[in-house]
Amino acid sequence: MRDSRPLGFRTALVAPKNESALAKLDRARQALAEARTLEDVKKIRDIAEAARTYGKAAHLGREAQNYAGEVQLLAELKAGELLAQLDKSKGGRPRDKTAASVAGVSEYTQTLKDTQTPERTAQYWQKVAQVPEKTVHEYIANVRKTDKVEVTTAGLMREFVHQTRAAMEVRP
Repeated sequence: MRDSRPLGFRTALVAPKNESALAKLDRARQALAEARTLEDVKKIRDIAEAARTYGKAAHLGREAQNYAGEVQLLAELKAGELLAQLDKSKGGRPRDKTAASVAGVSEYTQTLKDTQTPERTAQYWQKVAQVPEKTVHEYIANVRKTDKVEVTTAGLMREFVHQTRAAMEVRP
């Protein structure tokens, strides 16, 4: 069976042994741009998470950890976008007698099952995907400037909540 994914994606996950960690992350970031399925995005997210953990353990510095954290954050954001596009069960008794409706399995539920993604994780990623792109880029830029904290999804969400509350206080 032929792999239908773009060549860049397929080669990004199989890197030469002598390639640096940052080069591997660059390849993962490129693959993330080309990824079209939740399974592919999760693989990239897992690579980035492993790279961040390795960077921390090997004392490679905050810059390397944050680059991996950035790729992980962007992967979680893309996963949330993909999940939000899937058809979800509307609840109640199905009108159509299709195999999926009789089985009671929506496209969303089946994708979570196929990728072994917990429902809570999927919900969280969808919340992350609701953060405006401008806020994501500002958060990453601010963390890079300080170099005292790590780029994390939780940090982005804290920043988003803070900005949302501040905007609500300004309104009369």
